[in-house]
Amino acid sequence: MVTGQRMDHHEPPPLSPSFDRNLGVHEQFTIRADGYDSLPFADVAGDVYLKEIKAAVALKFIAGFQDSTFRPQTPLTREQLVSMVLEALKTLPKVQIAVPAAATANPYPDVDAKRWSAAKIAFARDNKIVTGYQDGTFAPEKPVTRAELLAVLKRAAEYAKTLKNQPTILAPTQAVFAFEDIKGHWAETLITQMSTYCGVASPFNETGSIFAPNEPAFRNYSAAATLRTLNCLKNPLASPPASKSVTPAPKSKPLAPATTPKSVPTAKPVAPAPKSVAPVPISKPVAPVPKSVAPVPTSKPITPIPKPVVTPPVSKPSIPLK
Repeated sequence: MVTGQRMDHHEPPPLSPSFDRNLGVHEQFTIRADGYDSLPFADVAGDVYLKEIKAAVALKFIAGFQDSTFRPQTPLTREQLVSMVLEALKTLPKVQIAVPAAATANPYPDVDAKRWSAAKIAFARDNKIVTGYQDGTFAPEKPVTRAELLAVLKRAAEYAKTLKNQPTILAPTQAVFAFEDIKGHWAETLITQMSTYCGVASPFNETGSIFAPNEPAFRNYSAAATLRTLNCLKNPLASPPASKSVTPAPKSKPLAPATTPKSVPTAKPVAPAPKSVAPVPISKPVAPVPKSVAPVPTSKPITPIPKPVVTPPVSKPSIPLK
């Protein structure tokens, strides 16, 4: 059973030891064959994250409250996030996480060693899962933002991989989601990366293209994002988005044989090269050079030089006869 701080700090203290001070009460409800109750909490009916809330509650890293509510749109605090993530990592197979029962010193100036979350915060800090603010504080009761949620989940996933002796790289399993409101944000690269890691980063309320990085991380999305991180750690290659990106490959294969036969026959008829070679004999007869040479002999007989030679002899003898 997880122990921790209540979501609403103005409510009276818990009335039974079954209360989860961090995340709520693990309600006792009828479990169906698929492992989930049809509706474990009255206020999650119609919630876009209903299926993932059921799975998260079944894994017991988040729970409902004594009044049988889940409060899906209640923001998670920073210390509640630490407790939820550590409890989630404990559900991973072949991963042993030993969180001390109590802190030996104040992990941060504003986190007393006797605080319910002090040991978990100290463990998460020592393993680089969480960090404090620049002024040295942790602000345990401050609502965590959606961007901060992803930062903690990324570090938690990397920590889990080191425990399993695996590379800490979070390999993408799906295409990048193009959020339109994260450009220039300190977590832009982080959000983009986590959108490819089993869809941990997804649009606000799973609609549109807004991530809302500075908005509080509600319990419903926090449960869903943590569950997606766990599933990706357990079996990243089995995520549906990864298989979808592989399917387009066979569509391009049939295109290759289709173009090959079409281009081959068209290339053969194009071989009118012999027709262009045929004109060569046509140019040979065009050699009318011999015709121009023939006129030369016709010009030779034109030499009527003997005519003037005949007339002078006739006139000369006429003079001496007189």
